[in-house]
Amino acid sequence: MITIPFSLFGFTDWILAKNEPAIVVMLATFGMLLGIIVIITLLNVLGLKRFSGYITLALLCSVFISLVIMIPMLLLFRIEDTIKFILVWIVIVGSCLTFSLSNQRYIDMFTEEATNTANTKNQPTSKKPQNNKKNKRKNKK
Repeated sequence: MITIPFSLFGFTDWILAKNEPAIVVMLATFGMLLGIIVIITLLNVLGLKRFSGYITLALLCSVFISLVIMIPMLLLFRIEDTIKFILVWIVIVGSCLTFSLSNQRYIDMFTEEATNTANTKNQPTSKKPQNNKKNKRKNKK
């Protein structure tokens, strides 16, 4: 039997007592949104504001990956072992964090390019007077 060597302040004990894997799926998707707010606040308080964007991106990516992986595991494959869902969720979040933090340079390049493209599209262009009939009549007089 697979066991978790820690209890996360009683959190895993509560989930295991319920024996509902759907709770883990719900926490993996909607609980991460609350987690993002808490983690960003902690990073700003601790002075690690530089990493808050990367960690936010990783946690948002883990939400969608959790949806894609964990819901089919629950509905299609009928895997109802709560401990396996928690371990899969930890692996998903860890891999997203590792990917995001190890590719900081490329994420910066991509976001810089995207913001430059968005800024050039939003700049107003110089308006030239249109050559309609009213302008031609005024110019002839």
